[in-house]
Amino acid sequence: VIGIATAKYTTGTTSTTNIEGIGFAIPISDAVDIASELVENGYVSGKAYLGITVQDVTDSVAQYFNMPKGAYIYSVTSGSCAEGAGLKVGDVITAIDGDTVDSVETLKTILKQRSAGETVIITVYRSGSYLDVTVVLDENVPDGYGGSR
Repeated sequence: VIGIATAKYTTGTTSTTNIEGIGFAIPISDAVDIASELVENGYVSGKAYLGITVQDVTDSVAQYFNMPKGAYIYSVTSGSCAEGAGLKVGDVITAIDGDTVDSVETLKTILKQRSAGETVIITVYRSGSYLDVTVVLDENVPDGYGGSR
């Protein structure tokens, strides 16, 4: 295990000072795998990438526009798996493989559990109805490394 310890120091509005110790551990097998990926590729490979930019559809927005909560797509990257699968600007992602997506954070959490090359069913709300779209996830490749992104 690799242990990591850090501290956060803050001063309050009065004469108070707060110090908070934070510590966590990473299994050595995970650290070795990540280090090997970084040496070999320059990044950690296999992370899922959808190729969209999204924003939250909050309760108030959903109610005002008579649409469900979820992740509103406001841009689709050209050449991405999202574009290839037919996802469009204006779609609201409401589920992935049956797991509810009610915010951008939920979408990110679900995608972190998936891998590049994996096939998922994305449920979107489009023009008043729901549609299931099959998507084979791209790999999240940092800029400058070529590949999907």
